[in-house]
Amino acid sequence: MVYAIVTDSVTNADFVRFCVLVLLSVAYIEVSRQIEFQRRLIAAGSAHVDVTSVWLFAGALILPPGLAVIAVVASFAHLWARSWSRVDGARRYRVVYSAAGVALTCFAVSTMLRHLAPDGVFRSTPIAAAGLIVLSVCVYRLVNRSIVAIAVVASTGAPVRAALVGRWSDHALELATLALGAATAGCVAYAPWFVVMVLPAVFLRRPICSMRRRGVSSPAASSPGPSVATRAPRSCS
Repeated sequence: MVYAIVTDSVTNADFVRFCVLVLLSVAYIEVSRQIEFQRRLIAAGSAHVDVTSVWLFAGALILPPGLAVIAVVASFAHLWARSWSRVDGARRYRVVYSAAGVALTCFAVSTMLRHLAPDGVFRSTPIAAAGLIVLSVCVYRLVNRSIVAIAVVASTGAPVRAALVGRWSDHALELATLALGAATAGCVAYAPWFVVMVLPAVFLRRPICSMRRRGVSSPAASSPGPSVATRAPRSCS
């Protein structure tokens, strides 16, 4: 993976898209920093969900593998510096594991798309693009969930099947988040000014996660990426 990142070819357009996604991630984290901090306190000692996969999955779809991995590192480093490090129970090595898991996942998706669609996902025909996005979602979930299951089984001794399957509500909410990521990728690639339309949906999704964490039902919630900073991870993204 290191060799692939070092030898990866990056165009000016790739770098601009990378900057847009990182800026969106930074802006979102800064705006929701206090909410994230409070949610971390409420969820201390347990797994929780966040929305980083909106930006990171978008990066995996439209960025070269190297830039996709760098976007993951930048996002998790910013989250740790601005929010997670102040929460009791947050452990640096767990955040590193979570970040590494997401980085491997995004690298796998981006590398696959480089071979299947060298000109870019959104330059394919509509049907082919839709198929590639669905395939990318499946690969993202499979790789990410496998990495999470390893940590769950190793740290809690949970059955392998239970660790792999998880909860269906988590899968439903993760799929919704990845759909937002695909929409974000399309906007960044072809209509960057329109990406602001995705932000309300991202902000709406956070209250749903918070209500689910407190056991409050919501008609919109089925239940993205959970993170591992406070306990053994149930999901890395």
